[in-house]
Amino acid sequence: MVSDLLQVVRGLIRRPGTPLFATLTLGMGVAAVVGVGSVVKGVLLRDLPYLDPDGLVLVWRGTSDQPDLRGPLSPPDWLDIQERVSSLDDVAAVNSFRTTFQPVEGDPEQVHLGVVTGGFFDVLGIVPALGRGIRPDDDRPSTGPDDQAVVVLDHNFWERRFGGDPGVIGRTIVFGGTDHLVIGVMPGDFRLLLPADAGMTTDLQGWTPLSIDYGSQPRDGFYLKVLARLAEGAGVERAEAEVRSLAAALRFENPEHAEAGFSLRVAPLHDEVVDHVRPFLVILALVGGALLIVTCANVSALLLVRFMGRVGGTALRRALGAERLRLLASFLAETGAIVGAGTLLGISLAGPATRGMLALQPGVVPRSDEVAIDGMLVLATVALAALITFACGLGPALLGTAHHPAKFLRSGGKQDTRVTRHMHRGLVVFQVAASFLLLYGTGTLLAELARVARQDPGYQAEGVLTFSVSLPFGQYRGPSTWAPFYDALTERLEAHPEVVRASVASGLPTSIRGEPEPWAPDVAAATETWGARRALHVVTGEG
Repeated sequence: MVSDLLQVVRGLIRRPGTPLFATLTLGMGVAAVVGVGSVVKGVLLRDLPYLDPDGLVLVWRGTSDQPDLRGPLSPPDWLDIQERVSSLDDVAAVNSFRTTFQPVEGDPEQVHLGVVTGGFFDVLGIVPALGRGIRPDDDRPSTGPDDQAVVVLDHNFWERRFGGDPGVIGRTIVFGGTDHLVIGVMPGDFRLLLPADAGMTTDLQGWTPLSIDYGSQPRDGFYLKVLARLAEGAGVERAEAEVRSLAAALRFENPEHAEAGFSLRVAPLHDEVVDHVRPFLVILALVGGALLIVTCANVSALLLVRFMGRVGGTALRRALGAERLRLLASFLAETGAIVGAGTLLGISLAGPATRGMLALQPGVVPRSDEVAIDGMLVLATVALAALITFACGLGPALLGTAHHPAKFLRSGGKQDTRVTRHMHRGLVVFQVAASFLLLYGTGTLLAELARVARQDPGYQAEGVLTFSVSLPFGQYRGPSTWAPFYDALTERLEAHPEVVRASVASGLPTSIRGEPEPWAPDVAAATETWGARRALHVVTGEG
């Protein structure tokens, strides 16, 4: 056995051209499959990092014009869902806003805080790493100046701004000019996962209760994203039927909802989080599979040519007494060495391949920072390599050892090429079919990327610089105080010698978030059909 392996190694060293090319070819195919498999497994197939993730659902608002809209809900709607839908055990809501962190020492920092209903973290099954979470009794309207707001800090923010000091629990810190009592710190791996078009940022530095009277809020003030957990024994279908029934009742009870064709629907949280990337990843998986098929066909063709070129030596060895099974094992060992080297190369390239695929749409793929090649995937790749060895090497090895030595020597070393021709033709058909699939998937991806790149944003971004400002709530409480600040800011900016023009806006193109608000062409229409028409608008300054 050792002598056979040494002979295989000498043969590969003596004639390295075909083995080297086959190794490189197979390495690219394996890298593509492992990379795509890592992304698909990490994004589409892996459970969300919450307690019993299959039981988590989102409740969305739709309209008669857009029944599948991922629309947020108003506080009274959230209250109705919590009290009137029996198939949902726990119902929570979340939104986010931008504010300013004002430390005692050091520079202020713009941050995003999540505002949640009491018990929000209980719905997800998340326990803070330090302190406690936000309880229902924290989520109540303020009763006076002594009723201090509370906040739970994000783990990274806690480490960055407080040096990971556990003594931060019980300390008072300032967000937006308002004192907040720190009651907890979230685990380091906790992330809020919502659909990309949910209308809020999920990169949050802290969490605070909403602290409002939910029942007294306007029905058409939509800003809460509603998350719920299915009751024991209840499924999505039952919850869907109940929320549809509730939506019909709310349309009857509230003119605002009747005018807009208010509707409700329930969707599994996992499906909603990955919905926007599922088509992209499915196409990517098809492309990776097709590339591996083409790669295997290419390796088989290369091995066929290599083995058939050694038919004479093989026949002579058989005539001298070598058993066919041993020769066959030698051929398969050579194939295994090539495939093994190609697999190792592919695994080493899988990391860069995975990062390259994720870079095609940066920031779009959820949990992309968690995508990694794990041990199970490596084992699956090794098993795949063994299968490839058998599939790629068996046919050429059988043909290479098939000639009867006496008949072959009597014929003067002439080969019967009919079987070889049939195998070549089969490989060609196989490659062409897989290549068409590969071209189709690649073409679809490139066409979509080109379409996105060709879109006219409607503005000239060259030479334009932007930054954001968050005014402290305690000092700036309304438009009458905002306007003077922004007027002074634009005047000072335009006074700079390198600034041609300055202006302000409540949102930037391509990054505007928010809920469309009611509008009407005139006062009469506003009183008759208020709430039926909604539009997303941006407040801007001159210029």
